[in-house]
Amino acid sequence: MRTLPFVYSALLGGLFSGCGDSGAGSGTSDGACMLGHEGCACADGGQCLAGLICVADRCEPQETTEGPTESDTEVATAGSQSGSASASSGKTTTGDETATATSGTGASVGTSTDTSTETGTTEGGTTKGGTTEGGTTEGGTTAGGTDTEGTTGGLICGDGIGGADEECDGADLKEGSCVDLGFKGGKLGCTDECGYDTGECTNSEACGDGLIVPGVLCYKPVQSLGSRSAAMLNRGDLNEDGHLDLLVSGGGGLAIYFGDGNVPLGPPVVFPDLLHNVRLVVDVDKDGHLDVIGEHLGHKDAHVSLGDGQGGLVAGPVYDTFDDVRSMAVGDLNADGWYDLGVAFQTTTKITIRLGKPGGAFGPAVSYDKAPLAIDNLGFADMDVDGSVDVWALTQQGDYLLYPGDGSGSLAFDGTQGPLASSNSDFAAVGHFNDDIYPDIAGLRNTGAGSLQVRLGGMGGLVEMIYSYPIDGSYPRSGVEGNFDGNEILDIAGLSWDGTALDVFRGDGTGLFYDGVDLAPGLGGRRLTAGDFNEDGVDDLVTAHSNNSIKIALSHP
Repeated sequence: MRTLPFVYSALLGGLFSGCGDSGAGSGTSDGACMLGHEGCACADGGQCLAGLICVADRCEPQETTEGPTESDTEVATAGSQSGSASASSGKTTTGDETATATSGTGASVGTSTDTSTETGTTEGGTTKGGTTEGGTTEGGTTAGGTDTEGTTGGLICGDGIGGADEECDGADLKEGSCVDLGFKGGKLGCTDECGYDTGECTNSEACGDGLIVPGVLCYKPVQSLGSRSAAMLNRGDLNEDGHLDLLVSGGGGLAIYFGDGNVPLGPPVVFPDLLHNVRLVVDVDKDGHLDVIGEHLGHKDAHVSLGDGQGGLVAGPVYDTFDDVRSMAVGDLNADGWYDLGVAFQTTTKITIRLGKPGGAFGPAVSYDKAPLAIDNLGFADMDVDGSVDVWALTQQGDYLLYPGDGSGSLAFDGTQGPLASSNSDFAAVGHFNDDIYPDIAGLRNTGAGSLQVRLGGMGGLVEMIYSYPIDGSYPRSGVEGNFDGNEILDIAGLSWDGTALDVFRGDGTGLFYDGVDLAPGLGGRRLTAGDFNEDGVDDLVTAHSNNSIKIALSHP
């Protein structure tokens, strides 16, 4: 019998994987014969292996001329597509990788392949709380207009793919949850028989039992991580041990508190001659190791420090900014796979864009000067949902600015957008707060009575309605987004200037937020970041104080 091409045999191997197993597959074996083999019964639909045809329900040699038949070519192509889909399923993005930070809050807006540096997580092509809608093919693809999911997985319990007759299979819960099954929360599992395991589901709202109940805030008392001057806080797995690390940058340089899955450990490793203001933690040169971008105090430039994957950093390229930096962000404006750098400034009304180059370098700065006032925050996202990444910005008086991208790296300016009513804020975030296709925006208002301001996106840009949520204490200085109540819906925390309050605003999934809860008395400070340092599925909160103390509130579901 003629040897099959690999892609063809892989496809038919999935088709016949259930032969001889009671109740599995598309039929049963015929004695010692396998369906579709020479001399054996044909498979359903009269299918046989390559070089055979179905005659009187038996697969017999086919008398053909040399060369592949039309059906051979068609199925081989389908097999190649199936392999590609399987390889890409899981975590994907649409290609417009985006990561932002606003004055060192460590906020990440949008999607990126560097998931360790992003607040939102990318699952199945959709970023929860981010800016990307995408999709993947799971368990197969379409061949000749026919869904072949059943031929590439999901037929056998234990193959890791939840089939139509299975509640789940291994880690594939088919988007099921304890809440879907009528519980208040907890962690849903899967039995060896591919049925739901509710042993870790719960109706208790008590904190400390280890079971996450969506909507319930549970945190331990505040812990001190020691004394350190901190102008900015960030996080990322710099030594690639699977645990989140804390980056503290300030007058003494950059200090890294390496995590162990419980709490960032001290004393930190200090790099006194590297960055004093770390604004971004991202794999800028795409070598698989996280790098950091920021500036030295008093210097009008942007520095890149390259990571080695073992917790070490080496000074990299330096780029003149010609003004004091207020905000930095990276994203891929021209879809070439390399990050582009956007910078806003303390006093001037311009922004500059440097397009990325192979190896993580940046090209010459291009200025865009249309803002009515100096810009507090900027970021990258497809705000007008046209498939090209744009740049958004907020001025010091809350004007919302949009710079639409053309997909090739150039920006225009759209002056028709209204204000956010946020001013002098160190924090703003763009994300899908209500799960539609239009990005929404939130920012902290620092004048008068402090508040969280939210405007939702629509077909023509941001809608007119502004939602406002008051913040306790004095006006807010810093903020961060994350998952603070365990329901995977974007939440926002705001930190008051006087350090008396840390308000957590819980998203409800419709674009609205619950009024803030002062999470942890004594955690207030001047800088704020968040991340799941103790690896329980809920983000922890870290603050830096004016007395140089670093404190953390660990989640405690």
